[in-house]
Amino acid sequence: MIKYKGRSKFKQYVPAKPIKYGFKSFYICDSLNGYTFDFQIYKGKENGTVQHGLGAQVVLDLCAPLLGKNYHVDCDNFFSSPYIANALAEKNTFFIGTCRTNRKGVPDAVKGVFRKKETPRGESVGAWAVDERGQVIIPKIRCMMWMDKQPVGLINTIAPPNVFTTVERRQPDGTRKNITCPVAVKLYNSFMGGVDLADNLRKLCESSRKSKRWYMRIFWYTVEVAIINSFVIMKEVNVSGRTDQPALQPQGAREKKIFQ
Repeated sequence: MIKYKGRSKFKQYVPAKPIKYGFKSFYICDSLNGYTFDFQIYKGKENGTVQHGLGAQVVLDLCAPLLGKNYHVDCDNFFSSPYIANALAEKNTFFIGTCRTNRKGVPDAVKGVFRKKETPRGESVGAWAVDERGQVIIPKIRCMMWMDKQPVGLINTIAPPNVFTTVERRQPDGTRKNITCPVAVKLYNSFMGGVDLADNLRKLCESSRKSKRWYMRIFWYTVEVAIINSFVIMKEVNVSGRTDQPALQPQGAREKKIFQ
């Protein structure tokens, strides 16, 4: 959120955000260093309608220059759906994200199967996403439900299905215990957070000032993003020792990528 309380037809009210009034922006960032590749200011519905939901449209718009290059896209449940996973998979772009079970295409096999305080941690179930006729979507998209402290829904086209690892969780008595976890969940936790990192870095150099001109808030916002991107590029160059290495690469080519 870009803070602004004046008059503007683009101003939004989001009560769940720390900044409740202002301009809503969507980021696409490098998950490892917070480099902001692009962002989009929410201006309301275009042409009066959104065909597949706001989240899906935002992902397709921001990922447009990266499609077909084997990037991995991580999203939270506001953006995730079998539709967006399928649209990216058709463009050789992989997807993983938490998902709400009421999304179209999520199979009944993963809906309401776990109950809090009744299902032990580590239980999981998965099934392939389906279309309106109940047939499996091609290319196949894995929908799964994993029981942590509470049920966690996930959509995945990155990690192979039915492959598990372990994660450490604290027990009520204070001890720690390893529980079974799908590899997709661990990948999501490892690479989700680039937007939060970029937002935290930007707050360290806030330059915006009060103004009756709403567009000045957005102008200073772009200046802050440019400053942070310059800082990230400087760090990448210093670490690598090369000046010809771009700050943003397909994650499959990065040294820190889990799958080599």
